Amino acid sequence: MLASLVVMLSLGGITLAQELDVSYRNPNLPIGQRVSILLKQMTLEEKVDQLMGGRHARHLDDPESKQALEQLRQLWDVNSNVTPRERAHIHNAVQKALVERTRLGIPALFQGEALHGFMANGSTSFPQVLGLASTWEPDLVRQVFIAASDEMAASGTRQAFTPVLDLARDPRWGRTEETYGKIRT
Repeated sequence: MLASLVVMLSLGGITLAQELDVSYRNPNLPIGQRVSILLKQMTLEEKVDQLMGGRHARHLDDPESKQALEQLRQLWDVNSNVTPRERAHIHNAVQKALVERTRLGIPALFQGEALHGFMANGSTSFPQVLGLASTWEPDLVRQVFIAASDEMAASGTRQAFTPVLDLARDPRWGRTEETYGKIRT
């Protein structure tokens, strides 16, 4: 992820006055080539917007798009009462605006927290990862995260912040409950 961030940010500096090469939209070109063409044309702001899940799409300035973006920002509020269905409608409205009303016409990669289930109003909350690890049932843990993935996908969220293989080295670390266990020292 960090390497991707460095590469994306280092490719900044494009000016909007340059003619747009839309060949990145050609499905017959290899994906790597399409990505390269697109990244060369993205401004630093556009790259940062992608890394932020579209939440700061400053290039959308019409009233309808601004309203959709404001609703999207509300989804990140810890006290958000937006239902999964409403979340999907908000994501759809933002994607439509980004595809139809921006220079590049590319959708956002929406992000969500999935530490112990999709952390959104109306979604299933499971035990913390440390508790799941203590079941010694890898298939059960897999089912938990498949359920979280299904709930995220239904809302239009495609990128999850979730444990991978975190192991705590020191129990005083403030995020030990987010790990699958402790390494003995």
